[in-house]
Amino acid sequence: MRAPVERPVASWFWALAPLYTLGIGTPMVMVHAAVKKRSLLQALAATAYVAVLVTMVVVDRDAGGLQATLFSSGIAIQFIVGAAHALAIRHWVFSGNPAPDPRGVELRHRQALAIAAHQDHSAARAEAHRIVATDPQLARGLVIGRPDLPYREFPDGGVVDVNQATVGMLCHFAGLPDEVSRRIVEVRTQVGEFASYDDLLVTADLDPYVTDRVRDWLVFIPRAAGAPSSRGSRPR
Repeated sequence: MRAPVERPVASWFWALAPLYTLGIGTPMVMVHAAVKKRSLLQALAATAYVAVLVTMVVVDRDAGGLQATLFSSGIAIQFIVGAAHALAIRHWVFSGNPAPDPRGVELRHRQALAIAAHQDHSAARAEAHRIVATDPQLARGLVIGRPDLPYREFPDGGVVDVNQATVGMLCHFAGLPDEVSRRIVEVRTQVGEFASYDDLLVTADLDPYVTDRVRDWLVFIPRAAGAPSSRGSRPR
């Protein structure tokens, strides 16, 4: 697709309209620019020029005083300001590149925010997994994996500590089915805790097809030394 070619003669004829029409053509020039470029700001400017022209028509310039001042100011705005405005936007109006649609800009802004939030959550989960793997004591101190607690300060990306989670937490925060969540808590009550995701699958006899999709949201923080544990012999 060829780029639009600017028409210099037409663009200059358009831009000088406020001068050779003595300001009367300024509103039409600005309305044309607003429509062609689909610009809200330009539409507001065009509205202002129309309002000035209407004021000039309504007032009695021969009455003197305020009315004469309004008429003179209107001439200056339409003639001088309008011409300067038209010359300033001439290239923009005739460049063939319409102003961005505000609705599209807003949509792309929301999309960019959503992408950034998703990336932030992914990075937070990755850091939470790293801390759990390298420093479980720090993980416990940061209250990682406990989205049910309101006072946490460390952003962990929404991970859930399977060794502390209730059935409701596994369903609501991790997105696991109710039946699977109940199975996890039931087996955990018998064995005490799970060492890893693979340990969870083997010990609780879970279907990876169901759990793999939320694996990134599951962490396994071991209990602190000396903490009570109900771990017994693993079911075979």
